[in-house]
Amino acid sequence: GQSMITMIGALPILDEDTAKFVHHFTVSLQKDCSSFRSNIVTRTMVYAWAPGDEGWVLPDDVGFPVFDNVNNQAVYLQIHYDNPSLVAGEKDSS
Repeated sequence: GQSMITMIGALPILDEDTAKFVHHFTVSLQKDCSSFRSNIVTRTMVYAWAPGDEGWVLPDDVGFPVFDNVNNQAVYLQIHYDNPSLVAGEKDSS
């Protein structure tokens, strides 16, 4: 069987060189790694980040399971960027 994984917090890790272009991102659990559209109904958001958010940690006796059912078997990360000056050639590793 599969081991239980419990989420107890989230910490954003942004690339220093390109952080100014990261507008926000979301992290969700979904059924599998197939297309965005096929998982949209069963996707569960577990974290969202925007500038100023330093992350969070739950109290010691609190957490929630991930990968705990058939609809939560893959992680989906979506990053949105803002580059109004149209700076070219930047590669983000956030």
